[in-house]
Amino acid sequence: MSISFVLSECLSGIGEYNIKPYCEKRWLSLRDEIVWSGSDRIGYSREVRLSDATWKPIGEKIGISFNELGIEFEYEFKILILALYTSGIGEGMPPLKWSTIINGARSLMTIARFLCVKRIHSWIELDKLNNLKTSHYCAEAISYVGANDKPSLCVSINTATKWLKCYGLLGKESLNLISDKFTPIVAAYQINGRKKHPVIPCGVLKKLISKVIYELDLINEIRDEWIRRQSDDIRRIEIGQYKIVNGRYRSICGGGDAAVTAKIGRIRGLVNVLVLAFTGMRDGEALALANDCLVTREGDTGELHYSLLSELTKTTDGSQKVEWVCGEIVSKYLTLISTLNEVVYEKATAIIEYLSSEISDEYLNELQQGLRYKYIFTVNYSLTSCGFYRMNKRPNSAAFNISDFFKIPLNTSDIEQLDRLECNYKSVAPNNSDRHQPYKVGDYFNFTPHQFRHTFAWFIIANRLGELDDIRYQYKHLWQNMTLVYAQRGFESIGELLNIADEFSEHITSLTVNEIVEASLDGNIAGHGGARFSSRIKEMLGNQVEENVQPHFKDINQLVEFISKNSNDLRGVGHGYCTKAKDCKVKNVADPSHCVYCDGYIATPRHLTYWKSIQLNCEDKIKKIESAPDGVREKLHSFSMVLKSNLEAARVIIEQLDPLRGVDQA
Repeated sequence: MSISFVLSECLSGIGEYNIKPYCEKRWLSLRDEIVWSGSDRIGYSREVRLSDATWKPIGEKIGISFNELGIEFEYEFKILILALYTSGIGEGMPPLKWSTIINGARSLMTIARFLCVKRIHSWIELDKLNNLKTSHYCAEAISYVGANDKPSLCVSINTATKWLKCYGLLGKESLNLISDKFTPIVAAYQINGRKKHPVIPCGVLKKLISKVIYELDLINEIRDEWIRRQSDDIRRIEIGQYKIVNGRYRSICGGGDAAVTAKIGRIRGLVNVLVLAFTGMRDGEALALANDCLVTREGDTGELHYSLLSELTKTTDGSQKVEWVCGEIVSKYLTLISTLNEVVYEKATAIIEYLSSEISDEYLNELQQGLRYKYIFTVNYSLTSCGFYRMNKRPNSAAFNISDFFKIPLNTSDIEQLDRLECNYKSVAPNNSDRHQPYKVGDYFNFTPHQFRHTFAWFIIANRLGELDDIRYQYKHLWQNMTLVYAQRGFESIGELLNIADEFSEHITSLTVNEIVEASLDGNIAGHGGARFSSRIKEMLGNQVEENVQPHFKDINQLVEFISKNSNDLRGVGHGYCTKAKDCKVKNVADPSHCVYCDGYIATPRHLTYWKSIQLNCEDKIKKIESAPDGVREKLHSFSMVLKSNLEAARVIIEQLDPLRGVDQA
């Protein structure tokens, strides 16, 4: 039998199906029907029956339990789940994803368990009550499940109750009564409560990456010793020198140096951090990377480009393959972990070849599945054994717990960045005690995997607008990733990343335009483009600045909003802003003297430090060249002219932004 047979017995109607009321005779005739069968994710044959207390379809990562439900509620939930899994919310509609179904069903079960306490045994029975009783029970249920403190639960309940209406378990009036109770909580949450994930401040991320690379370099130093010991064990397996403990292989040499194993074991979480930080991938997509995921190509100029081949699973059409540009840093340490993994694969192969008759079936299956899929983050690096981890989701082990292992306190600059981006809160998790609580100086940053995705999206935009400091060199591949995002936006995962980036783009562009407008009105703006911009701003604001000019905008806020919406060509160049973008004829940003007299160049007080640095650097180099022997000075003549040109440009900008200092320097 099959799901279709069960549904044919339990659904009625044509076009719009209703779930039939519970009937003991029908249930007893169907309860042993097999609804799913096949090999699970680790290779074992498995059957799921209609009457099982827990369901997990073959190939799905998570299951759902029907414990603590009366038989009638259990029946209704199971038929509803099967109907949604095969037919969605109506005939001709696409099936819902399993994760969507169980999220909604679990939410509804919190209400159903409360109704069981009140001796209401099914949704159909609830629907038959008068409106006053239904409304009363809904109000009690909100208190029972703590709905006011769990807005995301209310969102899920509000969505899932519509499924009950679709399959006839609730009528329109009952649905409206329930919706009336939960909708205000949902609305308040969506208006006031939802916060985007905080970005990781630049200073914090620099420290994290530095610490991660330091740890990985320590692992690299002991790599050869670890490989030697594993290779010795492989040879011992081949000549029959080993132990079998509880059906699993054990080395006859004991644990060896425990420090070596402990350090090597950290590599999974450390490399995972780099992948998340430098690619923009989801956590689940990163965890599903295979050992051969790294792709290296040579560009037209001979420069190497690195990417990761990943399988996107959070899509509406199943899984899809996509390459994520990753940069040289990720490539280096992925190669390291891949090398270590290959040694474990060799060891697992030897155990299967020589010891398959002595080890347990369960252990044999573990090794076979590990070798079959070769996921990069599932390898066990123990020197005393050999095996693979199951990783349906991010483990809580120390190897993957970023916040516990890396305690990085926030300083004033970090807090200012979080405030500026309007994301200064420790958590966005609905049930977390730190939800929406602001960080203070000295607090440890609370890392979560999804923050890396939002931070990466911000980096794409921040790099365009000159927001990044010296962390920029680690993200040389950002433009390649931006091309990837726009070229493959059809993928849901990348489309979501683009949406996140667009949100940051709108916010940061607005902040940048506001900075330029304020600097213009204060007279603290530099560059030929700055002078033109200042004149135009005064014209647009009219008599707010000059009495005899007709205003185009009623106030500065309206002007900033207008300019922000029409500033797609605004980009940062370190020492200022360029408003010409792709139309810019000056491509050598390293020689800023070419920008100063361009009508598209603007500098604000934010860039004064940069220009002062240019001034000091040029003065120092010019002094050294002028004190060099005649022959050396002749060879460096062209370079000296460039330095003098940049020095003059620096003095011009400094005088415009800081007139008193400019006069002193002159």
